[in-house]
Amino acid sequence: VNPATVATTPAGDRTRTIGTPMSFEPGEPFRFVDSRLGLRARPMRTDVVQRIQISGVAGIPRRLTAISANFTVVNQDRQGYLTAYDCTSSIPTVSTLNFVSGQAVANQAIIPLDDRGGLCLFTPANADIVIDVNGTFSADAAGRLTSLNPFRAHDSRTSSAQPLRAGETRRIRIESRESGVPASATAAVVNLTAVRPDRNGWVRAIPCDQRTTPTVSNLNAAADQVIANSAIVKLSASGEICLQTNTTTDVIVDVTGYLSRTGMQFQAVEPVRLLDSRGGGRALDARMPAGDLSSIRVAGVGGLPSDAEAVSANLIAVSPTGPGFVTAWPCARADESPPTASNLNHPTGRNVANGATVGLAGQGLCVYHRASTHLVIDVTGIWR
Repeated sequence: VNPATVATTPAGDRTRTIGTPMSFEPGEPFRFVDSRLGLRARPMRTDVVQRIQISGVAGIPRRLTAISANFTVVNQDRQGYLTAYDCTSSIPTVSTLNFVSGQAVANQAIIPLDDRGGLCLFTPANADIVIDVNGTFSADAAGRLTSLNPFRAHDSRTSSAQPLRAGETRRIRIESRESGVPASATAAVVNLTAVRPDRNGWVRAIPCDQRTTPTVSNLNAAADQVIANSAIVKLSASGEICLQTNTTTDVIVDVTGYLSRTGMQFQAVEPVRLLDSRGGGRALDARMPAGDLSSIRVAGVGGLPSDAEAVSANLIAVSPTGPGFVTAWPCARADESPPTASNLNHPTGRNVANGATVGLAGQGLCVYHRASTHLVIDVTGIWR
C-alpha cells in the first residue's frame, strides 16, 4: 500500500448545516414509496424534480431533520443517477445512486429534509422509485453513533458457513466483544455484500424479532454479480440482525458502528461534493492508482464543521479499470493496512455508489482502492 494524501484546492461547492444536531430512532423497515404501485409517488420523468412529503405520513413522526432510507431505482430507460436532497432552490451536484439500464439498483442514504419535512428527487432518466424507511432523526430520539474500525461479522464463504438460500432466515450476532458492539446498542451500521448469486434477486436485513415480514430490500443483485449496500439495522433484543433472500448467494456483513444512548449526534448539512478526482470539486485531476491508500481530510472542508468526528457520505467509484472494491475507515496513520472489510464493490468500467457512515481520525479518513478508479465523495451529514 502506497499512502498518498489527496490534494485539495479552494475550489468546489460549499455547504451549511441544517438545524441543530439530532439523534436517531431506529425502526422496523417498511416500504414508504413505490411508484410502480402509485404509493406516495409518481414515476420519475427525465429532468423533472419530484417532492415527497416524509414527516407526518404513514406513522412517521413530525419535526424531523433527516431520514435513513434505502432508495431503489427500477425500470429505468437509460444509464444515469438519482439525487435525493432537501428541496433547495438549486439541485446540488451530488448523486445518491448510479445506475445502468435494465437493472434495479439500491443505495442506503441519510437525507436531510426541508423545513416542511419533505425531500426532493431528481434523475436524468425515466424510472420508478422505491423508498424503504428504516429510521428517523429528531430531537425526541435517543440513538447516538459510536464509530468502529470495520469488523467482518459474517462471511458465508468461510469453511464454517454456507451460502444464504432462498426462504432461509439467518441470524447474525452483531453484539459481541470481538465487534465492539455492546449490549446497550439499539442499531448497527453495517455494510452488506451479496457475492455471486445464482440468479437475479435481493437481500434484506431486518431485526430478528420483527413480527411481520416486511416488503423491503437492502440490495438488488444480478446473477453472478458482487454488489454491496450499507444499512442501519435495528438490533433485536438479543443483539442480532436477520438476513433473508429470494436467491442463493454468499453474503458478507461488515460492522462499522452502532447506535446507543451515548456517542455522537447527527448534524445534517446541505448535500455537497467533498471530493472528485476527475478534477471537479476539491481534488486535483488524478485517477486513484490500484492498490493505493488515500488520506482525505473531511472536517473543516467546504463548510463542513471542524469538530466532525464521523461523516455520512456517498462513495462513488467512477470508470474503474478493473473489478475491485473500495474501503473507507478512520485510519490512525496514513500508512496503515486497510481492514478486512469493504464499502463498495465494482465491475470494470461501471460507476458504482454506496452510502457509508465512517468515523474520522483527527479530521480525516483513509480510502483504499483495489483497482485503479476515479473517486467521488458526496456528504449529507456529519456526526459530532
